[in-house]
Amino acid sequence: MRRCIEPGCLTLTQRTRCPTHQRAHQHAYGYTSQYRAEHDWARRLLAPLVATGNYPCSRCGLLIGASTQWDADRRPDGWAASHTHCNRSAGAHHTP
Repeated sequence: MRRCIEPGCLTLTQRTRCPTHQRAHQHAYGYTSQYRAEHDWARRLLAPLVATGNYPCSRCGLLIGASTQWDADRRPDGWAASHTHCNRSAGAHHTP
């Protein structure tokens, strides 16, 4: 057991937040299922464009090959496609 990560909360929990703060966090930032539905929609929308082999990666700018693995990538201006290795390494170093 550990304390809830919300400042000032003394509630012990097995998760990162106590049930009260978890509900508040989900309300403020959305649920995982909402993100998943949006991600699936973006991937279906981008798939035909990426399949042409002429779609640039939103992170490195190189073209995504038709048989290359890619991710639907949430960007500040909306959804775009990026190489899987570019998108998943983005947490280690920020790319504009």
